[in-house]
Amino acid sequence: MGVWEGKPGVFVGAPHADEVFVVLSGSATITAGQDAPVSTAQGDIVRLAKDVEVRWDIAETLRIFYIFP
Repeated sequence: MGVWEGKPGVFVGAPHADEVFVVLSGSATITAGQDAPVSTAQGDIVRLAKDVEVRWDIAETLRIFYIFP
């Protein structure tokens, strides 16, 4: 578990384990695999699946608290 911060822009990666996170501040649109894009903002809870490529379109500096359950 920890806190991650991403600056505005695009970030692409895949979690090495299932991940759950809470958006502490900022906003982003997240596209995981072939799923429809999801807009996130403060207070949202998101789950990402292991090894699925995720595209983060970060609109304003994003801070999340994540955990690998």
